[in-house]
Amino acid sequence: MQTDRARLRYPADWIRRRENRQPISVLTAYDATMARLLARSPVDALLVGDTVGMVIQGHNSTLPVTLDEIIYHCRLVRRGAPEKFLIGDMPFGSYQADATDGIRAAIRIMKETGADAVKFEGTHPDTLHCIRKLTAQGVPVMGHIGLTPQSFLNT
Repeated sequence: MQTDRARLRYPADWIRRRENRQPISVLTAYDATMARLLARSPVDALLVGDTVGMVIQGHNSTLPVTLDEIIYHCRLVRRGAPEKFLIGDMPFGSYQADATDGIRAAIRIMKETGADAVKFEGTHPDTLHCIRKLTAQGVPVMGHIGLTPQSFLNT
């Protein structure tokens, strides 16, 4: 596995890895201590997920996690692992109401934390519209489809 952040910096790098059937490893991290430990590992990327609400904050779901909390935890992880590829999760409510809100939220995560990409959940047409607008502007977006924590109430 690759530990050099630059090697997985751009979408083309991720696509090349996939095309070459090379594994890509991503682990969650929520603070600088976790990130420092993972910075020395061969893990390719770190994700600050909305699961911080359950793992760290003690909530029984991911729904209460706010954009400001994701930004806070992304900053901590970036400090602890400055060379790792960092993905910031888009928490519930940050993009569902309006594509403009989603774009603003994604840009905040990128600008305020040094994240390399943002992660969206779902395939709703409004979500896909927001993702298309972001990627057209060059914002790296990763998707989570299938059974997603933010949609567990719908199952």
